[in-house]
Amino acid sequence: MRSRRDVASAALGSALIAAVALAACSSPDAAQPGPVNATSADAGVVADASALAERACPSSSVATYENFGAPFFFSYCTGCHSSALGEGQRRNAPIGVNFDSLDDIRRMRERIWARAADKNTTMPPVGGPSDAQRELLGDWLACGAPGDDVQLDAGPIEIHVDPPPTGACADLHAAVPPASLPRCTAATLACILGCAGKPNNDACNNACLTADATPADKTTGLNCIGCYQTQLLSCVERNGCHDSLARALCCQAEKCPAGSTPDCNGTKCSGEFSAVGLCVGYRAPDCFNPGGGDLGACFAKPADAGGGG
Repeated sequence: MRSRRDVASAALGSALIAAVALAACSSPDAAQPGPVNATSADAGVVADASALAERACPSSSVATYENFGAPFFFSYCTGCHSSALGEGQRRNAPIGVNFDSLDDIRRMRERIWARAADKNTTMPPVGGPSDAQRELLGDWLACGAPGDDVQLDAGPIEIHVDPPPTGACADLHAAVPPASLPRCTAATLACILGCAGKPNNDACNNACLTADATPADKTTGLNCIGCYQTQLLSCVERNGCHDSLARALCCQAEKCPAGSTPDCNGTKCSGEFSAVGLCVGYRAPDCFNPGGGDLGACFAKPADAGGGG
């Protein structure tokens, strides 16, 4: 008999996978200045950067780098756009596009405005700043990004949020017991790795997992895709994203019960699932590595027959 934890894991399905896939810090065309077409990670059209020249600087603006710019970029940008991050740590943010200093920001202020200020919301890819914060960013950039350079100490960013939900939808997800691993074949892992870079990456991954014929575990009832989802959920929670995941799952339970339309999560719980993606993008990107760690434990090694008890 499957537990409430396993039911919740299976119900989440591709929604979490799709949400966190959006947590990449930029799309392939983010390195190009000016207007470009959107990709799946860059919904909408990037504005014409030159339009910042027409954007008025409000005479009432009091925003400076010290009281607004530095905290904003530290909160939403430098987790990916920092020279301290190597190529494998930037989650696709282009090498060389860094906001380490006020001078860096001033050099790229038109480009920043076209992606993150006013009504331009392609960066960060999963949201984060409020409409008011984006408008204030537009004011500050239009005024020439005034202020003096300051250094911020890395530390937790305190943001007021409602208490996490309670109940079955907010239960912690334990990892799959070692005796029940692996639950997927090595061929399935090769299939997933072959999905990398494809425009329909999420659908490709799910097709690989669903096609795996490894029998369900007799103890947990988990098959290949159940193992993948359970390990993913457990890793995400263990790396500090439990509260955002609980909000997404509880929103799904309330607004998108079984039998809902396929796009229900994306329309009724989009903010909650986007928050999971943002959290994972900063705190737990390694949870999505099928070749190692938690997810890798689901897959048999090439020499194994595959499938636990």
